[in-house]
Amino acid sequence: MSDKNERSLEERILEKIVGSLQSGEKLPTEKQMAEEFQVSRTMIREALSVFEANGIVIAQKGSGRYVQMPDVSGQITDGWKILIRSKPELLLELLEIRAVLELGFLPRAIDRLELHTIQKLKQLVDDMLRKSEQSEDFVHEDKEFHRLLFSGTDNILLEQLLKAFWDLYEESNATRNHQDLRQIAEVHRQLLEAIVRKNAEQAAILMKQQFEDARFRISMSLA
Repeated sequence: MSDKNERSLEERILEKIVGSLQSGEKLPTEKQMAEEFQVSRTMIREALSVFEANGIVIAQKGSGRYVQMPDVSGQITDGWKILIRSKPELLLELLEIRAVLELGFLPRAIDRLELHTIQKLKQLVDDMLRKSEQSEDFVHEDKEFHRLLFSGTDNILLEQLLKAFWDLYEESNATRNHQDLRQIAEVHRQLLEAIVRKNAEQAAILMKQQFEDARFRISMSLA
């Protein structure tokens, strides 16, 4: 088969992938696609292997092939944790990107926040305050607070990028350096209060304070 026809086969399979992603149904079998496209099952298998390598198509033994949204967080984490080990100051650059993303999406996150999410955020803040009184760090609660806050934006790429940052942040020594834990927990409490009041301007000011603390932790780990 010519290169042109091979590309055409991949394009036709891509249409199947898009359709399965939209419908939530699994892909047709190799046999079904081979009959539809009038090619061998080996050619179908080879074409699908490209999408499987990219993580878009997953094969489940005994069940078939399914389409899923690609997760860039793992790819970013795997690549950047090596770079950060050799050049730790890159973590500061990632923090700058995170700040732009969160501050940019903050108004939408506040506008779409639902009551059950607010209740979960309050529980996380209570846990932070309790841990701070016991001089315990609360990186997990902090991470979950921000994940929940922005989950309502329904932006999958934003969620994956923020997850990558937190994974890299936890991999570093930055989590071991902190200022007054009580103060950090209190800023979260004030942030939640501003969010509940839908005061996006005040919430942005408080979130910038959090980024300053994160920048301090990272700088301390570099020192």
